[in-house]
Amino acid sequence: MLLFFNPIIALVLSNYRMQGKTSRYTMVDVAFNSGKYVIGLALIIFAPNYFGLEAVILGGIGSAIIVLSIIGIENIKNVFTITIRRLAYLKEYWTYGYPFIIVLFSNWVITLATRNLLLFLRPEHQFEVGWYTVSQNIVDRTLRILFQLLMLAALPAIYRAWENKGAVATNKLLTTIINYYIILFSPIVLWLSLAAQTIFKVITGAQYWDGYIAVPWLAMSIFLAGLNQYYVLPITLEKKSQLFGKITVASAVISLILNVLLIKYFGFIGGCIATFMTFMIFTALTLRYSNKILKIKLDLMYFIKLTTSLTLMGIVVFYSLTIGQTDYIKLIVSFVSGTIIYGLTIWMTKTIDLKNDLDQIE
Repeated sequence: MLLFFNPIIALVLSNYRMQGKTSRYTMVDVAFNSGKYVIGLALIIFAPNYFGLEAVILGGIGSAIIVLSIIGIENIKNVFTITIRRLAYLKEYWTYGYPFIIVLFSNWVITLATRNLLLFLRPEHQFEVGWYTVSQNIVDRTLRILFQLLMLAALPAIYRAWENKGAVATNKLLTTIINYYIILFSPIVLWLSLAAQTIFKVITGAQYWDGYIAVPWLAMSIFLAGLNQYYVLPITLEKKSQLFGKITVASAVISLILNVLLIKYFGFIGGCIATFMTFMIFTALTLRYSNKILKIKLDLMYFIKLTTSLTLMGIVVFYSLTIGQTDYIKLIVSFVSGTIIYGLTIWMTKTIDLKNDLDQIE
């Protein structure tokens, strides 16, 4: 059902984008994405004996039904007003939106391929599915919500730039936002990777502790998935959703092949590496075709400064995890000290020009 509702939401958002209704676009997008987490969390809190991870899926379905119902009630008068112009819009919406059905299915394959193939190819090691699932949930819930918040803030500005200022301004703005995405989330990925073993000891049972080795691979995979949301924007701005559908299908096929090969020969960790390689290829393919529309180029000096900051942070976090008598203290000390060192280094090396960048986004 979620695969059914998500393309409809995508079509509605496309409608608002094409009409230049950025405030309405943002409102619907925020309502849908916030609603699925609120409903899912409510199900887990008030009915913990009946709902687990599936509550997130049910939350998405419930949020979609509520949002679409409100939109339907608001536009009930227009339902029966069919004109040639409206039919033309419907044709454009369908042409633009139907490939997202393929995209959603392919993303489902990419996301669940490793978990299902572990069950199929290694039935005698079913505990590995638990390791993978727990690792994925820790990483996904930490990173994806934060990714979504940044995307919701950035997306209206990117659409306004495209519609009002053209390709050059959009290219500059998109590059700036990608810079901030990398600066904000690469240290979180680094901390999760270094502190994974301690995190598992704090929030999971002993039967899952060995699964911590999956966290670095899955954290980098989710990071690339979030980055890909920005790299794909030039394709969607040009309404070339069929191209994005082809890229996603190709990535899904590659994911299946890599998982079969690597799980067969390397087991559980092979599946994690396959996930990471899939998102690397997915991102590379998207960037290749996006650069034919907008040239997204990141400055070399930016990467040198960022690498320096991450290296210093990594050293501090690594040694901070040895401080403290309890795992809780180790996590707190490593996170706080790593954040301070990273922030100071970014500031001292002047990796970003915050005032100028904020003016550009506005």
